[in-house]
Amino acid sequence: MSIKLYAFVLAPLLIAFLIPILAPAFAQEAGEFVNRKIEIWGLFYKFMTAAFIVGAVVTGVIVFIISHFNEKNVKKREVAR
Repeated sequence: MSIKLYAFVLAPLLIAFLIPILAPAFAQEAGEFVNRKIEIWGLFYKFMTAAFIVGAVVTGVIVFIISHFNEKNVKKREVAR
C-alpha cells in the first residue's frame, strides 16, 4: 500500500478516536455538577459514531481492493506445462 492510502485511512481513524476521548476533558469546568448518565450516553453515541466511521472506511477499502484486483474477461484456459 502506498503512503497516501495509509494517510487517507489512518488520519480519519485517528481523529475519530481522539476527539471523543479529548472532548470531555476540555468541555467540563471545575466545580460544576456533572450528570454522569448524560456524559455516559454522550460518550456512547460518540464511540458509536466512530465505530460507524471505521466500519465505512473498512468496507470502502475492501470494496476498492475487490474492484481493483478483479480480473475482467477471464476465460478458462489450460495451464501451459
